[in-house]
Amino acid sequence: MHPTLIGVDVLFQGEKDEDEDFALTQAVRGLKSPIVFSCKLLNYDDAEMQFTDIIEPYFIKDINVALGYTNITDNMEKATIRELTLEQQCNGKRTLSFPARIYEVLGYNIKSYPQSLTINYLSMIFPKVNAIDVKENDKLIKDKIVLVGDLKDESDMHLTPIGKLSGLNLQAYSLLTLLTHKTPHIVPKIINWILCFILCYIFTAILFFVDKRLSSKESKFKIFLKESKLPNKVIPIIWFALISFIGFLAFSFYGIYFDIILILSVSVFVIECKNIYIGIKKAYNNKSTTKK
Repeated sequence: MHPTLIGVDVLFQGEKDEDEDFALTQAVRGLKSPIVFSCKLLNYDDAEMQFTDIIEPYFIKDINVALGYTNITDNMEKATIRELTLEQQCNGKRTLSFPARIYEVLGYNIKSYPQSLTINYLSMIFPKVNAIDVKENDKLIKDKIVLVGDLKDESDMHLTPIGKLSGLNLQAYSLLTLLTHKTPHIVPKIINWILCFILCYIFTAILFFVDKRLSSKESKFKIFLKESKLPNKVIPIIWFALISFIGFLAFSFYGIYFDIILILSVSVFVIECKNIYIGIKKAYNNKSTTKK
């Protein structure tokens, strides 16, 4: 059905039935589309910072196929999966991950990428086709990257920011991250500090402008807002959300990374400084009134 590439997330570990093994080997040998099979790295040596063993398909000795490891980076702690590694060392050899190997077989250059990337869990629904329904779904296969694997194996389920996903779904999102990845442009520290100063100055001006408006020509509504201190709670929330959203848009669409944490942290400090300033001002005015 002429897929662009087939990625098989199944470990064919060891020979089983002679006839079935032979049939599978012949099927792999007869494939016309590019194909990548999965392997698994074992026994990580902390001192050497590499793996010392690997599980490969049994037919690797007879057929030269591209391999990529499918190890998930949850450190065996069932942690939320946020990153994919692109390569690891195994017995002194560079070994690519399953999505990285697919990316390379497709003709893209993986060498310029860092060792790991944050997985972009885009709003994407991957079409799923049961093995027995392949012939009826040729339009979903032709000229597409097709991943083969199990979607229901509970032992291969992993926690992600969007819920529990199968290992195959994780590989799909990881590959999609590579295919849509833009090299981020990290803004220099000095620019971050200048931007932080400007934004925090604007934030301070907004806070004091609102206070001034609430103090002039008091009405029942203004008295309510002033006494409830609602603006002091709502405005910072809107400001933090706006800054975060702008940072998200800059990174998502233009690949520009601002230090949003710095800006938000200093903005919190601005609020505290404002409260301290108002407290000192009231204490001073009260002292002056008492003397008179």
